[in-house]
Amino acid sequence: MQKIAIVLAAGNGARMNSTEHIYNKVCYPILGKPIVGYVLDAIKPLNFDKTVLVAGVGKDNTIAKFSEEYEIVVQEKQLGTGDAIKQVLESLPEDDSDILVIYGDVPLIQSETLEKMSHHHAKNKCDATLLTAIVTEPRGQNRVVRDDKTNEIIRVNDFKEESNGGYLTTEVEVGAYIVKAKHLHNYIPKLKKDRENGEFSLISIFEDMISDGLRVDGFILADNSEAYSINDRSQLAHASNVIRRRVNTQLMMDGVTIEDLRTAFISPDAQIEADTIISPNTTILGKCKIGKGNNIGPNTYLENVELGSHNKIVFSYITNSKIGDNQEIGPYAHIKDNKVIKGGD
Repeated sequence: MQKIAIVLAAGNGARMNSTEHIYNKVCYPILGKPIVGYVLDAIKPLNFDKTVLVAGVGKDNTIAKFSEEYEIVVQEKQLGTGDAIKQVLESLPEDDSDILVIYGDVPLIQSETLEKMSHHHAKNKCDATLLTAIVTEPRGQNRVVRDDKTNEIIRVNDFKEESNGGYLTTEVEVGAYIVKAKHLHNYIPKLKKDRENGEFSLISIFEDMISDGLRVDGFILADNSEAYSINDRSQLAHASNVIRRRVNTQLMMDGVTIEDLRTAFISPDAQIEADTIISPNTTILGKCKIGKGNNIGPNTYLENVELGSHNKIVFSYITNSKIGDNQEIGPYAHIKDNKVIKGGD
């Protein structure tokens, strides 16, 4: 049996209100890295045999960014999450292989959470497991309804059903599921279009599975912030701030000094060694590799830079370049185009 992950990355992100549709919602950057890149990083430690991205709007950009490392399947028409899975079905086994399906717009999700969810799924011999959260205001989210006596999931319904006399619950599903491959093959082709939006919803298969006596369970998040999904630029900014705090905190724990947390913008892909000092208004993006004992900033921008040790860089803009040790650069330096500056004594 195989372990396969499917990342849903086809939506157009209408609420981003962009006039240039060169890429879709999940390719908008946070600290220079696409939203979906954080989701892919989170699932990578689970060692899947294959990871598939379902692309749609802005597919050319998605393919350009990710096709070297991941399989890309194109959903030509955006007809919902169920239809997205339908595009992948032919490449999936028809056995008990566990398939992780996760939305590409949840960049705060953590590897540890997905690992615990996977363990819960296996330990309880589930046919499907939903990642869920307990929230105070579930409006507009798919709600999970449990039996009062057995605590088993008996329904997954939306807020419209809830407001029309349905069950009262504050548990919601948050866009990550583990389903056995054979059940996807069985239930996805049976999906019916939603009367209002004309889409096929993946969520619909879970009630059908429950009706057929299959075990559908929920794994409840310990930290609801991980379920945060991005639909507009305000939410993009919020997620960026959370990730920035995570990155900066880890760097400081590793021995890097950050003088002003409010104005340090550092990619999670950057590697910075101990005793480097990051001064105010400094941005470090891309796959920077920075040695020890550097003084960087203030007012400095680095992207895809290899920097040795014991350098001083102030008021400078440097991209795609290599700098050795013991250099003083700036103010007002602009270094680019694979420039190499060798180290001094």
